[in-house]
Order: sequence, then structure tokens, then C-alpha cells
Amino acid sequence: MQLEEPLRRRRRLSLTPLIDVVFILLIFFMLASTFTTEQILTVEAPGERVSAPSEESPALLRVQVAGSGFIIDETPLSGTEVRERLERFAAEEDEPRLQIVAHADAPVQPIVQVIDWSAALGLDDVALLRQEAP
Repeated sequence: MQLEEPLRRRRRLSLTPLIDVVFILLIFFMLASTFTTEQILTVEAPGERVSAPSEESPALLRVQVAGSGFIIDETPLSGTEVRERLERFAAEEDEPRLQIVAHADAPVQPIVQVIDWSAALGLDDVALLRQEAP
């Protein structure tokens, strides 16, 4: 007489604990992550009268941001050259003033780069001017 072993049925796995763990992880990552970083950029508008620089006023460096790149003293420069120039300017002068002149065709990113570089160097007196197209 041959005895056959009864077929063992597979036990179905319950997905409820797995779903609970997935939801807990989802909630954790939603609460722990930051999707956007917001930064505040304060811009102070000049008063009604802006005086021309005098002999006693601090040193002034004018960085022009055009569609083609950066210009200092009528010389086109790359981003690294502008940053080096800003570093030298901040190190050499006691009360350095920086003017960023944005041409009408200038993209926003290079303007923000110059502002970031000046903030990293500790330049406090920074003016942002817009130059209209001729």
C-alpha cells in the first residue's frame, strides 16, 4: 500500500505589515525632506539723490554683467577672473564699494553669482543697477 503525502498548501503572505511600513516610510520622508530652499535677498533702493563718488569716498569697483559675460574696466572677463578680481579688491581696500551693472540682455544667474561672491567676501556696500539697452 502506497501512502501519498498530503499536498501542503502554501500559506498566503499578508501584505498588511508591508503596506504599513511603506506608509510609515512615506510619511517620514515627506516630513524630513525639503523640496525647495528659499532664500531672502534684500535689495535696498537708493534714495532720491545719489551723489557722485568724491575723493574721500571708498574705492569703487564696477562689474558689468552683459549677455556676453562680465566686463570690468571695459575688459571682458570670465567668471573665475571676476571672482579673483573681487577677492583682490576686498583684500586691498578698507571700505570697498561694489556696483553691479546689469545690462538689459543679461541673464539673471550671472548677476546672482556676483552677488553671492560679494556676500561670501563680506562686501557690505553693494549696489545693483540696471542699464537699459541703447
